[in-house]
Amino acid sequence: MKKYFAFLTGFLFFGLHAQQFPPRIQWREIRTGHFRIIYPREIDSLARKTAYFLEHNHRQIGKGLRYKTRLTPVILNSYTAVPNGYAALAPRRTEWYMTPYYGLYFGNRAWYRDLAVHEYRHITQFDAMNSGGIRILRWLAGDMGQIAGMFMTYPMWLFEGDAVYTETVWGPAGRGRTGRFAMPVKAVVHEYPGKDLNYYDFYYQSYKKYYPSHYHLGYYLVSYLHQHPGPFPYESENGESPIGTLIREGAKYAYVLPFGFHDALITERNLNFRQLADSTWADLRKYWSGRIPEHVRPLPDYVRRGREPYAHDIYPHPLPGGGILYLHYGFDTSPAIMIQTAAGSPPEKITGIPAYRFTAGKRYAAWLEYRPHPRWQKQVMTEPVMLDLHTFKIRHSGLRKRYTDLKLSTDGHYLAAVYYDSLLRPHVEIRRTKDMQLLTDRVFRGFYSLHYPVFSPGGHRLLIAALDEERGTGLYLWYWNESESKPVNILPHTRSFQLENPFFTDSLHIGWSDDYNGLNVVEMDLRDGKIKPLTRRRYGATY
Repeated sequence: MKKYFAFLTGFLFFGLHAQQFPPRIQWREIRTGHFRIIYPREIDSLARKTAYFLEHNHRQIGKGLRYKTRLTPVILNSYTAVPNGYAALAPRRTEWYMTPYYGLYFGNRAWYRDLAVHEYRHITQFDAMNSGGIRILRWLAGDMGQIAGMFMTYPMWLFEGDAVYTETVWGPAGRGRTGRFAMPVKAVVHEYPGKDLNYYDFYYQSYKKYYPSHYHLGYYLVSYLHQHPGPFPYESENGESPIGTLIREGAKYAYVLPFGFHDALITERNLNFRQLADSTWADLRKYWSGRIPEHVRPLPDYVRRGREPYAHDIYPHPLPGGGILYLHYGFDTSPAIMIQTAAGSPPEKITGIPAYRFTAGKRYAAWLEYRPHPRWQKQVMTEPVMLDLHTFKIRHSGLRKRYTDLKLSTDGHYLAAVYYDSLLRPHVEIRRTKDMQLLTDRVFRGFYSLHYPVFSPGGHRLLIAALDEERGTGLYLWYWNESESKPVNILPHTRSFQLENPFFTDSLHIGWSDDYNGLNVVEMDLRDGKIKPLTRRRYGATY
């Protein structure tokens, strides 16, 4: 019996030992008036910028909530290629994964600033929710009591919606400002009949119909509550916003019944969740009705779906002989590479993959896979993986770096990959696909992050988007096979619109997904710089 309990105890704690940082890391700490920034020595410069940003903006990030300021530990993890972050209790802290996000989904703002605004807003939410019945639960059971009280009282869309709202109103970036974030909500609001646009289906999701995530739901519900404050001004005399007031009132009911926020919403605003959602959809329809094009340019659709579980078809790649290669996944299918030879023909599955940043070029397809360290699972790198489209054999490159993006040339001879070194400086490397030999590796000094590398039709030029912390995003053209060549800026840096997924239409024209006026694809002539629209889809289009 003793051996049994010893085995059981060891088994329960086995996973905890794996969730550790490598012991070789030399940790440093910066202490400000409100934060403890804990970070690996290599990213000292970035940690100091993070500390300065947080200390000078923490009041603005927490604006509208009533809470008591406390010293907050912030752990910066530069040993993972996973772009994410979280805020937590038990103990109270926030950890950020500092390798930049592969795209510009969050807008023209440095990744560490996105993390600062979003994750510290969660910390201020936790502090503001520590009142009323939730505080009693905290007295009884500490942090775990507060966690139980919060998740019984508030819906998940409130946590994430309020954080997305904060990152949007704070400065010129944030998901709420991007056309990609709004596109699925536009489609759902306008295409689903009123009775089918159900709050509970949206929040809990449906196997039959597509709904965006609770991030989308929360952002628009929180925005509606701010724009229609009822009896409250946007900022009351004590500095509370309408959301702050509802959070405080909801905590009063935490020990009486679950979902106290719902009760506070009814008491203070005379709305239940369903009525709040219906009012929000009506408001959005009215706002978007004059901004969505009615007459759109017809385009052939390769993939049309009937009455089957919904699915996503992304990363389309034209094939030399006609047809397309794309990544397919849905509620009833795991990610798989699909090939479709002609419009209307049935697609064929090539192989299932744990895909991340899928690309294809003539003979090869490639993607990135996460590779956690077998012992120190706080260290996660990525590996490029190749698929031969003739033999359907998968070849692992064996490379382990902080890769965030990759692209094959049209002829399949070259692979371009963006990665970040131990100092989190952005690099672009070019490899030969047949043997993965490194041809060139360039560090892009002066830029915070790089995104969307793409080869020209001949394969000798590389187009790439570069983010500058102060100037925003610009497009650069680089003759990578010329030793003295430097990247040339062909589209000036800007914050006024967001560009994604650039591509070559031919050797003299490039295109990208542009969300200056909704999200659609535009094309630029490299000879004179003139820009024209390529698509004008009702709810937007992206490449």
